[in-house]
Amino acid sequence: MINILSFISRNPDIISTDIHNETVAISIASGNYYTFTATSYEIWRKIIDPVRVGDLIAFLEESYASDQAVIKEDTLKFLAHMHDAGLIRVS
Repeated sequence: MINILSFISRNPDIISTDIHNETVAISIASGNYYTFTATSYEIWRKIIDPVRVGDLIAFLEESYASDQAVIKEDTLKFLAHMHDAGLIRVS
């Protein structure tokens, strides 16, 4: 389970490229592709190297004027989805 103390990073087996403020990523293993825009684009950019989830959430709280509890909850859900899809590694 991902929590604020977890470290996350991109799965190096995922190929991605940035195109005009969005990212297109593909998993060669599964053949699935993903598009990251807006907040998901910012998250993908931040996790090139391992980052603590709490630090990522703090960055998002500074970047977006929204309820901190909502940012935390939404970020943890999104990261869990990314992990389930094999897009990130958790340590």
